Formats: sequence, structure tokens, C-alpha cells
Amino acid sequence: FGYFGVPTSFPTTTTGLVFWGKYCNSRDAVIGCNAQIMNAFLKGRAAISNQDYTQRDAQRTIIRDTWEKVIAATIISYVNSTKSNLTDDAIRNHNCSEIKGFLMNLKYNPTKKITLTQLSQIESYLGTNFYNITSGNLDNIKNELSTIYGMDDVKNNL
Repeated sequence: FGYFGVPTSFPTTTTGLVFWGKYCNSRDAVIGCNAQIMNAFLKGRAAISNQDYTQRDAQRTIIRDTWEKVIAATIISYVNSTKSNLTDDAIRNHNCSEIKGFLMNLKYNPTKKITLTQLSQIESYLGTNFYNITSGNLDNIKNELSTIYGMDDVKNNL
């Protein structure tokens, strides 16, 4: 399935994962995304073969929504790691760069759950100088994303 990067036996087989499959698998224990997204890929592929475009579109929606949640969960995971390593310049700056990159991913989903206004606010918490990021701003990022994506109960476990 292109950039998803998993074997055909995923999620039973989780070795050799690359690209998004690796991120998805890393979040699965907390948000339960592996089977959901793989089943949607398989059902969507079958729907395409059967020219069932209603089913194809339904599975595409599941894939997009689950993928978007994986991205949000990955951002929160990097926020948690950054908070634990706030005084380590290398780790903090690496993590903040990852946060920035994943935030950019959210912007270009045509059916995104997050609004551009919300995204802009979250990006403002991150700022442009990672040496100035604060624990409070990281909390703001985590709390806003977890609320938008329904992960308030698991945000500290990511």
C-alpha cells in the first residue's frame, strides 16, 4: 500500500516495518490502530477490484481518519519525550523538528479533523526557536491535540 510500508501479513507480522507502518505500529498499543487501518486497506483494495466504489470510499475515510490519528499520536509522543528531555539540546531540538514535520502532515489532509486555525495555534506554541520552547507550551500542544483527536485518556501513555 505505497508508503504505508508493511508486509501483507500485517498486523500479525510486525517485523521489517518502514515508513508510516513503523509509526502506526509504535502507537498501536495505546490507540489500537494496526488492525483498523490494515483491514481498511484490504477491504478498500477488494472494493476497487469489485468496482464497489461506495465501499472503496468508506474504507478510504477509515484509512485517512486512522492515519491522521496516528500522526496526532506521534506528535504527542514526541511532546512527551521532549518534556522528559527539555534540557538536552540535541534531543529537544530533534523532537521539536519531528513535531514540526508531523504538524505539517496534518495541514495537507483534505478531510482533516483539525482546523487550520487550531493548527496555527498549535504551531505558535511550538514557535520557531526550539531553544525557547517551554514545558507549558508543550502541554498546550499535547492537550489541544489530544482533545481534538479524542485521546485525552491516553495522552500521557503515548
